[in-house]
Amino acid sequence: PAMLAPLEPVFHDGKLWYPTDVDPRQIPDGYAWATAFDAQVAEVRRALQPTRQLVAHSSENSALLGVPESRNLSRHHSDPDARVGRTVHTAALQACSPAGVRVQVDGRQVALFRFHDLLIAVKAECPHAGKDLTVGSIADIEDIDGTRFVVTCALHKFKFDLRTGECVEGKATELEIYGARYEFLPDGRPIVWVGFPSLDSSFFDEEDL
Repeated sequence: PAMLAPLEPVFHDGKLWYPTDVDPRQIPDGYAWATAFDAQVAEVRRALQPTRQLVAHSSENSALLGVPESRNLSRHHSDPDARVGRTVHTAALQACSPAGVRVQVDGRQVALFRFHDLLIAVKAECPHAGKDLTVGSIADIEDIDGTRFVVTCALHKFKFDLRTGECVEGKATELEIYGARYEFLPDGRPIVWVGFPSLDSSFFDEEDL
């Protein structure tokens, strides 16, 4: 994880903002990452296609692609296409770099994602089983509510809305969402700030501090 920059936290808009040493340009662009990931998925599917007529069980497909069987069977999908889809997703992730940057901020593990100039900060661990979400896949999805930015956990394939924290596929508690922005240092270098919900110190009486 990146080290904290030598700056003090700042209270603003109901959040306590902490600086990081992360330059926003170090965070992969989500649109470009998703395009590369989709290409990798297509390549894995092409490699898998000749075997699908010969291999009856997805666990055997997993072995062909070097994916651990225990991961493939963790949710016991009864739909063969769903099992193959999970196998393909896992194999494609293994060929890709992380979709985000993991950083420790005020003792918390935070995952940073970026879609062009939109910065997103969430709890790094999946609420379901604690898997690092930066090694999952990210995408932008159009639905009736507009554009959703989602992360799919690498382990059990649960999907979470990166702006609301809602679990949109699977059954898990909401993902913790934090504030994210960047500012320029005096030397011109941009750094990411992460904001956690907090009460302004002026809310408390002196006796409480």
